[in-house]
Amino acid sequence: MTALVDIANGRGLVAYVEKHLNRYASNLGKALEQGEAESVHDVRVASRRLTEPMRLIGGWVGRQETRKAIRRLRRVRRTLRKTRELDVLQASVAQSARDLAGLDASGLAQLEGILTQQRERSLTQARRRCAGSSGKGVEALVRQLVADFEQRVDRDTELLVAQEVERLFERWARRLLELDPRSSETDLHETRLCAKRLRYSAELMRDVGNRDNAALFQTLVEIQDVLGSWSDRLAAARCISAIARRRRVLAMQSAWAEALLRYSARMAQAATDDRSRIVEKWPQVHAAVLSALSDRCAAPSAGPGKRANEPV
Repeated sequence: MTALVDIANGRGLVAYVEKHLNRYASNLGKALEQGEAESVHDVRVASRRLTEPMRLIGGWVGRQETRKAIRRLRRVRRTLRKTRELDVLQASVAQSARDLAGLDASGLAQLEGILTQQRERSLTQARRRCAGSSGKGVEALVRQLVADFEQRVDRDTELLVAQEVERLFERWARRLLELDPRSSETDLHETRLCAKRLRYSAELMRDVGNRDNAALFQTLVEIQDVLGSWSDRLAAARCISAIARRRRVLAMQSAWAEALLRYSARMAQAATDDRSRIVEKWPQVHAAVLSALSDRCAAPSAGPGKRANEPV
């Protein structure tokens, strides 16, 4: 891990926000107007990556407005969540049609038709909910907050930007260590979300604070992939089983319902296997996070603290 040096940390933070805000804005229209699956995914990812920088910028421009931006970004992300889940499920069904034992071509086409209808409904709802300020309006709000931040950050508080980014990283690193999946009391969903936040804060620290830990980053990418697979398979099991358990399906198409339930059971078993893989990999994650925290504590100070003159 490289030592923290006096660089334009404020401009680095601005560049980070602008990069992901441009990604958000360029894909929002494609997601809502054209319904592109990849754009739906990109909008959600960009909105997540913008959240923590908004919290940091709030220290200079005031928390109220940045909280408003965070709420609107979260609303857009949640609005598109069902559409994204159905995109993943449709791709999974298409790739694993051979696992749907008992389904003939007609039965498979029926399932795909139902999933397509559900996606169309979820996208229609998303368009309606994003029609106001919670959708495109958030871009203008974030850009204004960034402009205000650029005017307020100065040479005396430049280093404070990097310090706050590092504190953010440490917060999520210590939280992830607490969410150890080897404990039966750990909610793996919370572990998954925390791993995302730590990865994004590591990216932010790399781009803003000039600290890069490639080994940690790669470890987080790998564990996030398995955690994502676990989550997607559970979502698939819930959705497919819900279709199979419809009263009309059970009464009129019992063989089709049975095939769907078998597929759901296989998805649930695959999720259990994913959890075992996560547990097996966790010592590597634990060691990488501890090493990153140790390196941070041993690194030279970012400069004299500015806590007495901390921004509002």
